[in-house]
Amino acid sequence: MDKILPEFEKVAKRQKIAARESDKTLHDLVAQLKQARARLAASASSSSSSSVSASTAPPPPPTQDAGASADASSPLPPVDIAVVVAELQKIVKDAMAKLQEPHKEVQAGLYKYGRAIEKRFKTDVNALWDPDVLRERSDLLDLAIAQTFVREGRFALHDTFQREASLAPSAADDRALFEGLFRMLGALKAGDLEPAWQWVAQHSDALAALQSTLAYRLVSWQYMTLLQAGAWEPAVTYARQQFPRFRDAHGDAIQRLMGAVLYRDRLAQSPYADLVGPERLAQITETLTRDFCRLHQLPTESLLETAAMVGTLALPTLIKMASVLKPGVAWTQTSEMSVELPLINRVRYHSTFVCPVSKEQGTDANPPMLLTCGHMIARESLNRISKGQMNSKIKCTYCPGETIASQAQQLYF
Repeated sequence: MDKILPEFEKVAKRQKIAARESDKTLHDLVAQLKQARARLAASASSSSSSSVSASTAPPPPPTQDAGASADASSPLPPVDIAVVVAELQKIVKDAMAKLQEPHKEVQAGLYKYGRAIEKRFKTDVNALWDPDVLRERSDLLDLAIAQTFVREGRFALHDTFQREASLAPSAADDRALFEGLFRMLGALKAGDLEPAWQWVAQHSDALAALQSTLAYRLVSWQYMTLLQAGAWEPAVTYARQQFPRFRDAHGDAIQRLMGAVLYRDRLAQSPYADLVGPERLAQITETLTRDFCRLHQLPTESLLETAAMVGTLALPTLIKMASVLKPGVAWTQTSEMSVELPLINRVRYHSTFVCPVSKEQGTDANPPMLLTCGHMIARESLNRISKGQMNSKIKCTYCPGETIASQAQQLYF
């Protein structure tokens, strides 16, 4: 980055100079065009007035100063339009040339900046992927795309894609479930909380087990809606009926909500403006979507979105591996990455755990164990490697790190 940043700063500086010079050039051009228009208008007006005066006024009596008087009152000489147009063409041509000069410098700077980036990042990304990896299983990619359309509520597009891709109807896309979710979301956006309330009442026990905040968010939204509509007395009555059950978990937030009553006539300009903004509705829809997916044991994001996100996050590591490994050398012998990939927390999950040593799926009797270096193996593999001596040092199967077997911690999924 030490070589790229100076080039970027040069481009930014040149762009500012070019913008300043271009503004001045355009301002001068507009001023010259206005002057030319004024000259043409004045000449036309003078010629018209002279013609009218000559045809209607009687000839002046001859006097000694007749010649001087005629010179003083004579109109301005007519302007040759062709000459003015030619001058304007030259002015515009010069202005265009002047505008191009600073932009040529900007383009030159951009070229050097691009070259600096290409020199710093030489790896061809196309060499990192195998176009034939899904050739035999294109149906999986089609299914992931169809599921994405369902997750986004694009049901008509899903039906079209399913028909054109010749996909058989599958229960895996969970269409019926998500149709219900998007009906609730549509009602929320229209200000109707009733479908969401019915769903919360229907799954109250399960939502309580998930420690969901959805019910509280719906109550606070209804309270602020009443307050914003000017019905502050019904809002206070509603708050007294609903807020006590949320006092232990949301006591501070409830106090702030009640304080908004003092600014009921000017909420948008008050310290409580964030309580009535569109972000509040966005929080409710996000909470509803998350709790809905958790309740049905479904990931919040679609498989396609998660795969694209993980691939993007892993790209720098893959580029580095490609630069280190020799051509033709396999990246892994076990269909697993041989290096750690930096992932954000919300995509760090395992639907199942397969021990990298025994290749067996983890169970309650053989759960995954987290070593102090951060890698995981099954408990049976840990016992086998340590030979039953839990106070002995063992070497991780993934990295050179060593750990004491008894320090491994069981993980729960």
